[in-house]
Amino acid sequence: MAKVLMVDYESQADHRILEVKFESQADIMVYICDSEDAAEDDFIWYYVDHEEKATSKMMWTDSEDVADLKVMFVPYESQAGWVADHPLKGKI
Repeated sequence: MAKVLMVDYESQADHRILEVKFESQADIMVYICDSEDAAEDDFIWYYVDHEEKATSKMMWTDSEDVADLKVMFVPYESQAGWVADHPLKGKI
Protein backbone atom coordinates (compact mmCIF):
# COMPACT_ATOMS: atom_id res chain seq x y z
CA MET A 1 0.00 0.00 0.00
CA ALA A 2 1.35 3.44 -0.87
CA LYS A 3 0.60 6.13 1.67
CA VAL A 4 2.87 8.94 0.56
CA LEU A 5 4.08 11.93 2.53
CA MET A 6 5.63 14.68 0.42
CA VAL A 7 8.61 16.31 2.17
CA ASP A 8 10.71 19.36 1.38
CA TYR A 9 14.19 18.22 2.35
CA GLU A 10 16.34 15.40 1.00
CA SER A 11 17.34 14.39 4.52
CA GLN A 12 13.66 13.59 5.23
CA ALA A 13 12.98 11.70 2.00
CA ASP A 14 13.05 7.97 1.34
CA HIS A 15 12.93 8.57 -2.41
CA ARG A 16 13.38 11.45 -4.85
CA ILE A 17 10.79 11.47 -7.62
CA LEU A 18 10.61 13.13 -10.99
CA GLU A 19 7.31 13.65 -12.77
CA VAL A 20 7.42 12.78 -16.46
CA LYS A 21 4.84 13.33 -19.17
CA PHE A 22 5.19 10.20 -21.29
CA GLU A 23 4.89 6.50 -20.47
CA SER A 24 8.12 5.82 -22.34
CA GLN A 25 9.97 7.99 -19.78
CA ALA A 26 8.29 6.52 -16.68
CA ASP A 27 9.29 3.80 -14.27
CA ILE A 28 5.79 3.71 -12.81
CA MET A 29 2.31 4.94 -13.69
CA VAL A 30 0.59 6.28 -10.56
CA TYR A 31 -3.06 6.86 -9.78
CA ILE A 32 -3.91 9.16 -6.83
CA CYS A 33 -6.85 7.80 -4.84
CA ASP A 34 -9.28 9.63 -2.54
CA SER A 35 -9.30 7.14 0.31
CA GLU A 36 -6.57 5.79 2.56
CA ASP A 37 -8.21 2.36 2.34
CA ALA A 38 -7.97 2.37 -1.46
CA ALA A 39 -4.17 2.83 -1.50
CA GLU A 40 -2.67 -0.44 -2.64
CA ASP A 41 0.48 -1.83 -4.21
CA ASP A 42 3.14 0.67 -5.20
CA PHE A 43 1.13 2.48 -7.84
CA ILE A 44 -2.11 3.61 -6.18
CA TRP A 45 -1.08 6.46 -3.92
CA TYR A 46 -2.87 8.25 -1.14
CA TYR A 47 -1.26 11.43 0.19
CA VAL A 48 -1.01 11.63 3.98
CA ASP A 49 -0.21 14.62 6.19
CA HIS A 50 1.62 12.87 9.02
CA GLU A 51 4.85 10.89 8.98
CA GLU A 52 3.51 8.12 11.20
CA LYS A 53 0.86 7.26 8.56
CA ALA A 54 3.30 7.22 5.63
CA THR A 55 4.70 4.11 3.99
CA SER A 56 7.07 6.34 1.96
CA LYS A 57 8.36 9.88 2.20
CA MET A 58 8.93 11.43 -1.21
CA MET A 59 10.61 14.60 -2.40
CA TRP A 60 10.20 16.19 -5.84
CA THR A 61 13.28 16.70 -7.96
CA ASP A 62 13.74 18.40 -11.32
CA SER A 63 16.81 16.36 -12.19
CA GLU A 64 16.61 12.98 -13.90
CA ASP A 65 20.17 12.30 -12.72
CA VAL A 66 19.20 12.28 -9.03
CA ALA A 67 15.68 10.85 -9.33
CA ASP A 68 15.13 7.47 -7.72
CA LEU A 69 11.81 7.08 -9.49
CA LYS A 70 10.27 8.58 -12.64
CA VAL A 71 6.51 8.91 -12.19
CA MET A 72 3.72 9.54 -14.66
CA PHE A 73 0.35 10.31 -13.08
CA VAL A 74 -2.67 8.75 -14.78
CA PRO A 75 -6.38 9.63 -14.57
CA TYR A 76 -7.68 6.06 -14.21
CA GLU A 77 -6.81 3.37 -11.70
CA SER A 78 -6.75 0.74 -14.46
CA GLN A 79 -3.80 2.56 -16.10
CA ALA A 80 -1.61 2.41 -12.99
CA GLY A 81 1.29 0.00 -12.67
CA TRP A 82 4.98 -0.53 -13.14
CA VAL A 83 6.28 0.15 -16.63
CA ALA A 84 9.39 -2.00 -16.11
CA ASP A 85 11.15 -3.93 -13.38
CA HIS A 86 12.62 -1.53 -10.81
CA PRO A 87 14.62 -1.80 -7.55
CA LEU A 88 11.82 0.02 -5.64
CA LYS A 89 9.16 -2.47 -6.69
CA GLY A 90 7.34 -3.53 -3.52
CA LYS A 91 9.05 -0.84 -1.41
CA ILE A 92 6.77 2.17 -1.81
